[in-house]
Amino acid sequence: PLPESAGPNIYEGLPITFGNPDFMQRSIVRRNTQLDDQKPNSGNFDMNTVNETGKDKGRYLFTVFETATSGVQRHDLETGETDTVWQVPPGEIAARFDPVTWTPWGTLITGEENWGCANSVCGRLFELRNPVAAPAIFEPVDASSNDGADLVHRNAVPRSSHEGLQFDMSGNMYFVDELNGGSIYKYVPAARMHRVLSARADYFAAGQTFVLRGRRRVRAPRRRWQHPERQRCLCMGPHH
Repeated sequence: PLPESAGPNIYEGLPITFGNPDFMQRSIVRRNTQLDDQKPNSGNFDMNTVNETGKDKGRYLFTVFETATSGVQRHDLETGETDTVWQVPPGEIAARFDPVTWTPWGTLITGEENWGCANSVCGRLFELRNPVAAPAIFEPVDASSNDGADLVHRNAVPRSSHEGLQFDMSGNMYFVDELNGGSIYKYVPAARMHRVLSARADYFAAGQTFVLRGRRRVRAPRRRWQHPERQRCLCMGPHH
């Protein structure tokens, strides 16, 4: 452990101060370099994940842009090449991608943290169905730039101010709402996971979302998953 607070570091390429000299770090992505190479990058990298399944398991590192011009970026840990594979084109809305998670069936999901977009369109969950194969895109970004990326809005999941996404061993998906008064939610797909994993069923085709409800007790807290339709007040967006 560090004996005291490390304080600020003037060198952004090595921003972390370790308490053990055997730990190492290196900078793998630099936004200005990408911009010089005409690679779209609106900044504000947020969460990261790797491809946890498939032929090249662990080779690719994915991140998203938490800006009004959201995007998805893929870094090849073997070659060092970084590509932006999707970015919202001018005139369209995709605001502040925050979480990014690899799915058990080999795709990538992300969601908008922004909740204040025009006509309340934000707070959506998206799935990139070809994260490894999606081609690199370059500036200037236009309506056809993302033609090679299979990114779809998954509206079986209610809108919220997305901050985190994770799966349990049974295939249920958990997400949170970062708005004041937000909660923890669980999405349960209608399809059986063995059919999803064998590409015979669509995980997001249908399902139910539950909210975690808790009661304070002196000896032990009581918690249960409540269906939203039975809640008199639920702080989440429209289900469409």
